[in-house]
Amino acid sequence: MRPVHFLLTLSFALLFGTATLEAGEIFGTVTDTSGVGTPGIKVTVTSTQGLSIRESTTNSVGRYSFARVEPGAYTVIIQHTGFEEEKEEIVVTNQERVHVDFTLGIASLTETIDVSDMITVLCSVTDKDGRFITHLGKEDFLLKEDGKTQHIAQISREMSLPLTVAILVDTSMSVEPILSQEKLTAKRFLQSVLREQDLALVMSFDRNTSIPIDLTADMKQLERAIDSISIGQGTSLHDAIYKVCEEKLMTQGGRKAIILISDGDDTTSQMKLGNAMESVHRADAIVYAISNRFASGSSSSGDKTLKRYAESTGGRAFISTDLRDIGKAFDTIQNELRGQYGLSFDSSNTAQDGSYRKLKILLAKHPDFKVRAKKGYFAPKSPSFPAVSRKG
Repeated sequence: MRPVHFLLTLSFALLFGTATLEAGEIFGTVTDTSGVGTPGIKVTVTSTQGLSIRESTTNSVGRYSFARVEPGAYTVIIQHTGFEEEKEEIVVTNQERVHVDFTLGIASLTETIDVSDMITVLCSVTDKDGRFITHLGKEDFLLKEDGKTQHIAQISREMSLPLTVAILVDTSMSVEPILSQEKLTAKRFLQSVLREQDLALVMSFDRNTSIPIDLTADMKQLERAIDSISIGQGTSLHDAIYKVCEEKLMTQGGRKAIILISDGDDTTSQMKLGNAMESVHRADAIVYAISNRFASGSSSSGDKTLKRYAESTGGRAFISTDLRDIGKAFDTIQNELRGQYGLSFDSSNTAQDGSYRKLKILLAKHPDFKVRAKKGYFAPKSPSFPAVSRKG
C-alpha cells in the first residue's frame, strides 16, 4: 500500500477559567480536502513518558475529544486501515484546550476498507474485582455467532463515539418517598457523562408514558424535564421502553443506552416483555436497570424483569438495598460507558433475512476476566424476505 500523507493543521487555544480545575482537553476534527468530516478514524493519545494511553475514534462528523487531560507532554496518533500512521507531539498546560486537526488526501480515501456494513458489538471487560480492563486487543477476543467463530476485523475503544442516553423514571405511587433523590442523582449523572456531541432525553412513566422533550444536548432543558416529573398511578414499564426505542433511539447512530429506574413490576402496559425486548435489540441499545424496590416494598419478581433487560442487551442490573446505592449505580454506569470496546465483524451468514442471531464473546486468554455484551442481534432484512419476529 503506498504511503498516505496527511495535511496537518495545529492550533492551540488557551481557555481561562477558575484556578481550581487543572485538567485540559485535546480535541479536533479529521476531514478530507473538501472539508467533510471523516468518521471511524482511530485517535490515540499517549504521554511521552508512556504513563497513560487513551483511545477513541472520530464520530459521524469526524470529531474527537479527550476531556480531563492532565498537564504534560503527549503524542496524538492517527490510525486507520489503509492509511499510514501519523503522530504529532503536543503539550497541554494548565486548563488548556489543545486543538489538533487532520486533513486526509482524497485519493487515499478510496483505499480504505468500508466497515459501514459490518456488525459492531459493544462490550465491557472487568477483572475479578470489578475493575474495568481497557488495554485488550482484538486477538484477546473470540466472537461467535450462532456457535460459529467470526473474524473480528476491527476493535476500537468507544469512549468518545456519540452517545445517546434515555433516562426512564418510574413515577408510580410506590416510589414517591425517593423521587426527589432520584431526580438529583439523574441530574448529576447527565452533568458528568454528557459531552458536546452527545444527546439525552428524560422520560417518566406510570400508567401513561410521556417524553416531555426531544433528544437534546441542552442541560437546562434536561434538568427542567427532570424537575417536571411527578407521581402518577400504574406502571407501564414495557410500553415506556418500546416507545423510547421506536420513536427516539431507532434512528440514532453511535452508542445508545437506556437508564431504567424502576422496581420492575409492570401493571398497565399494553406491550409484552417480548415486544419491548425486541425493540431494544433492533434499536441496538444497552439497558442499565436500577431497582428502587427497597422504597416500594414490591416483590422480587420485578428484579428478574430488570435483570432480563440488562443481561440480554449487555448492560447491568443494580438491585438496590439502600438509597445511596442509586448514586453508586450511576457512577458505575458512567465508568462503563467510558471503557467499552467495539468489535466489528462481517457475519459468515450472508442471508439478509431479518433473523435473530445469538452472539457469544469469550476471553480464552484471560479466564479471570468477565465480558458483558448483548446476547444477539437482528440481521438486516432484504425486501425479498418476510419479516422475522422473535417471540418471548
